[in-house]
Amino acid sequence: MAPQLPTDKNTPWPPVIWAPVARAQSLWSAWFSGSADELSFAYQGLGGNSRNATAFFSTSGEYSVSSQFRAPMTSATATNDRYFWGQLTPAAEKRAKLHVPIAGDIASMSADLLFAKKPRLEVTDKVGQAWLEERVDDELHATLLEAAEVDAGLGGVYLRTVWDEQVSDRPWLDIVHPDAAVPTFRYGHLASVIFWRVLEDSGDQVVRHLEQHNLIDGYIQHAVYIGDQIRIGTPDSLANFEQLEPIVAAIGTAGGDTINLPDLPQGAATVTYIPNMRPNRLWRWVPGAAPVGRSDYQGVEGMMDALDETYSSWMRDVRLAKSRLMVPPSYLESRGPGKPAIADVDREVFIPMNMLAGAADKSLITANQFAIRFAEHKATADALVSVIVHGAGYSPQTFGEQATSAGNVTATEIEDRNRRSLLTRSKKIHYWKPRLADAAFSLMAVESAVFRKPGLKPERPDIVFPDAVLPSPQELAQTAVALSTAQAASKQTLVGMVHPDWTQEQIDEEVLAIRDEEGFDVLARARVTLTPPQGSKATVGQEVQEIADTIAVDPTAQGVGADSGATLQT
Repeated sequence: MAPQLPTDKNTPWPPVIWAPVARAQSLWSAWFSGSADELSFAYQGLGGNSRNATAFFSTSGEYSVSSQFRAPMTSATATNDRYFWGQLTPAAEKRAKLHVPIAGDIASMSADLLFAKKPRLEVTDKVGQAWLEERVDDELHATLLEAAEVDAGLGGVYLRTVWDEQVSDRPWLDIVHPDAAVPTFRYGHLASVIFWRVLEDSGDQVVRHLEQHNLIDGYIQHAVYIGDQIRIGTPDSLANFEQLEPIVAAIGTAGGDTINLPDLPQGAATVTYIPNMRPNRLWRWVPGAAPVGRSDYQGVEGMMDALDETYSSWMRDVRLAKSRLMVPPSYLESRGPGKPAIADVDREVFIPMNMLAGAADKSLITANQFAIRFAEHKATADALVSVIVHGAGYSPQTFGEQATSAGNVTATEIEDRNRRSLLTRSKKIHYWKPRLADAAFSLMAVESAVFRKPGLKPERPDIVFPDAVLPSPQELAQTAVALSTAQAASKQTLVGMVHPDWTQEQIDEEVLAIRDEEGFDVLARARVTLTPPQGSKATVGQEVQEIADTIAVDPTAQGVGADSGATLQT
């Protein structure tokens, strides 16, 4: 039996046992956001509530965590002034810290490697295949790109199958971020998950909405709690909150707080969890958290912090390197009693003053300009970027680092240079394939059970990811010409080779178009030799038919058959 929603008003939320996970996810979320404010907030003291789940409401509650479940001091759990972003800005100084959004680049690159091109979903049933080809549209493609980016940044992502007949006439996939979820796993498989968000936050009072998906018993339960920054508080009626009107309408006249799912086939779940990568080395000792995925940032947070410090120091050198003039008091012009004296830097003529020996040296204008340590800062930043990218599981060339060789490169050379990135992509595909198939199966099941799609039989599809590095069109064309000349491949094989991202239907259509063009080409050549005799009024078609009638033979005649090789004598 899956865990139930909280019943004790003093229950901390998120649960205490989940605190190490929530803490690491909060830091990853700060890096993922690309915001200097979020990083300062995270490293200088973050509350127990997720910024994502609060829907932009600020919370700062921090509850005590039992030493049994307290994470060791690591780069993803320690928050102190040893980190650049953990240092407070001194009073009377403005913040001059810069942030380099390399974390966002890493997450975006991960999504591009996986879903820059649409994956193909294939089933054996023709109706199901037609439905999949219709549903795998640009909207679903964009959803998968977004989900993959969240997955890389926060260590995992949830795909929730939703439907609302007032919004759409078909179900769709919704993304839920992992820092707004408390899952329950059974032998590594998701058994239940509680999604939560903050509806209202007045500081002393926090209103939370909890949504539990029980994948074992097949129902969705909703609840609203009025508590504080730390405790969940007491339950309240769903009908008292305007934001939850669609949920109240979905529950219907029966009332209560539970939506019983339609009669879905075995294995069709309303929620699918996709871990980014496993194992997670941070909280393998936390009960129930071992199946949670790890972020691409895990282990390189300190390096990203150092990169920001390096660029901030670089820009500090730029600020200090502005040329400044030290002017003696005698060069200042008084603007009157009680007003400051100023130096007119645009003035061209000054009258020298008669001074004693030695005092004249003090009357000189001194220029002061510090050097910008460009080479040192750039070398440090480049080395940090290389370590960060490599630690996240990618090749520097994937992020635009220039290769040493010149000239055109082949797909094989690109694969060699991006080997680490492609290996990481291959690993992630192993996590995405089965879970994406589950999500597609769930969509088909809801489409069939709720929207009564005629003839649609839910089936778990095969997921085919296109190659990340494709040969150039010139390489593909040369290969196709060589195979065609050797008569070693059919038209379908050649078209599929030149267009590896096409569906079978597109390949078939192209083959038919090629054969039609070849037929017209033969007819065009025939028109040259079938010019009607001078004075004849017959068309080319009539001439062709006349010749065909002339050479027509009885296939049953002796010595004549389908393979007799009858020819046109001219």
